[in-house]
Amino acid sequence: PRHQYFSHKPPPSPFVRTRYSTTASAPHAPSPRKRGMAPKRPLDATLPEEEAALWLSRMKRSRRFRLKRTVLVVMWLMCGPSGTARKRRERKRPWRWISQVVCPWMSMLDVSSEPPFVPLDYLREITDDFSEERKLGSGSFGEVYLGVDQDGQKIAVKRIYQMAGVDDGQFQNEFTNLARLKHRNIVRLVGYCNHIQEVPAMYEGKFVLAEKIHRALCLEYMSNGSLQKYISDECNKYDWRTGYGIIKGICQGLKCLHIELKPPIYHLDLKPANVLLDENMVPRLADFGISRLFGDERTRATKSILGTQGYLPPEYIHNNLISSKFDIFSLGVVIIKIMSGRAGYSKITDMSPQEFTNLVQEKWTNRLHETSSLMKAYSKQVKTCIQIGLMCVNDDRHKRPSIQDIVNRLNETETECTYAARKDGSLIYQIPEDDSITFMGASLTGQQNGHFSFSTTDAPGTSYPVAG
Repeated sequence: PRHQYFSHKPPPSPFVRTRYSTTASAPHAPSPRKRGMAPKRPLDATLPEEEAALWLSRMKRSRRFRLKRTVLVVMWLMCGPSGTARKRRERKRPWRWISQVVCPWMSMLDVSSEPPFVPLDYLREITDDFSEERKLGSGSFGEVYLGVDQDGQKIAVKRIYQMAGVDDGQFQNEFTNLARLKHRNIVRLVGYCNHIQEVPAMYEGKFVLAEKIHRALCLEYMSNGSLQKYISDECNKYDWRTGYGIIKGICQGLKCLHIELKPPIYHLDLKPANVLLDENMVPRLADFGISRLFGDERTRATKSILGTQGYLPPEYIHNNLISSKFDIFSLGVVIIKIMSGRAGYSKITDMSPQEFTNLVQEKWTNRLHETSSLMKAYSKQVKTCIQIGLMCVNDDRHKRPSIQDIVNRLNETETECTYAARKDGSLIYQIPEDDSITFMGASLTGQQNGHFSFSTTDAPGTSYPVAG
């Protein structure tokens, strides 16, 4: 009616909530609701049963709609662009995990734990920003620095080279292999760093933000360095027991790679520089940057450059073939250099294998100061080791022994030396720490600093230095 538009009372706005009922119609209908949303509940009237049931079903659908919408928004925030940006910020500022990496090498105490992530800033702090004074050496794909924390604990930090096309694969390969290796004669991985930094760079005449990748591996620190510095032509930097222990430790580490792991790992760069020695001169294999995982196939051809000149077998030099016998050949070169010095390997071509064996055996026998039976056993052990080294460098890879055969022969020599020591009545032959040998009512228990504890039923345990 016309009078409604000229009344002194203006009509109610459609945006104002009005009371309505089912018995009387309001001057204006309520504003339409959006699709999927339930109608507003009446404030001053009771709905019939049918309309009440309809209203209730719509309200339930509306709640489900709002719940689905909330879940989608949360998922988008976590996985969408904002989530990616947040992850990038965490990589740049990973200090929220600092409680896990205050002492990253504490994971050494728990062999089953995974290597933790270590911030780049923390590595720079403990290595004096990778200064030359802290540099320990360099490997196939990185430089090694000494890291020292405030408490004086030490680790070795291997900083991977910035090499286009090689960086990603080599880092991932060495990290994966080291993370799954837990053996007494293999260097242990205690942490890693994978930091992406955005830096300005010139590209086509314009400044752009480029990603600079910093990668590092945190390894056990070996206080005696590499085997390379102990090898000399005089072989006077270690006695025979120490030299034999190094040979046996290298073989045990290689046995872990070739036999105990499934699938096996081939080191492919075994040399004295990649054998590290701890404070007790126990060897540990290191630098797995070019190692390879092998499945069922035993031989494979490759076009990539592997190993170090002088430690490469003939089948790789001529046909690029790699197999487990690749490492066996390198092992033979290392054994010969341990026993005859750096120039000893070159003497093989100047004399027969028998002459070379007799020369090395006589050289080491003259340095032994043992009783008659033990002297004979040690001399035989020297001969066995040099024979193993010569068999390993055979040009025909099929004639080289397996690592299991090598370890078995070394174990046989240890049994003979132990028997000879008992025969002479000394009973002193490489008693490991905390281990004991009982013989004729007496007990010998290995201790630190080259001492052993001697005890009988009449006298308590007393510490004595080991003879020899």
